[in-house]
Amino acid sequence: MSGAEEILDVIDRKGNIVGYASKDECHTKGLPHRIAGVILFNDAGEILVQKRSSNKSMGAGKFDFSAAGHVGKGEPLHQAALRELQEELGVTCPLQEKATLLERYQHGSDDMIHLCTLFVGHHNGPFNVLDAEVDSVTFQSLPLIKAAIKKNPEQFCRGFKAAVEVL
Repeated sequence: MSGAEEILDVIDRKGNIVGYASKDECHTKGLPHRIAGVILFNDAGEILVQKRSSNKSMGAGKFDFSAAGHVGKGEPLHQAALRELQEELGVTCPLQEKATLLERYQHGSDDMIHLCTLFVGHHNGPFNVLDAEVDSVTFQSLPLIKAAIKKNPEQFCRGFKAAVEVL
């Protein structure tokens, strides 16, 4: 579904639904909306890091959550997280809600305001990545990820950098 067609809940700062708008409208008008982010750990305690597709309109080629995406109109957060896992990685697993993070930043001329709910889960793979969304995935240790973020912060999506801080 295109951003113009995808309808999202518009929320206030506490996450209460105050209206509805297309994804494109949320982005161009700076309307706050929800994101579900998932971080998967393997048996070794490493994090599955996704390299976003170079064809994405935002965060192209950057390192990001294991899976993440917008929460559709009326969609429960947990269901959105499970949907993104299935769409992007071809897997499912139990998830636990870990934290909620507010992101506000400029993307071109758009004022982005995301309320990101972070979920964590466990999966060793294999993964069936969706090429339109994901270039690659790899497991990395948390200390290695933090060091890479410190050295090259521009290579990582904002939300993922914030999520790493609460792990």
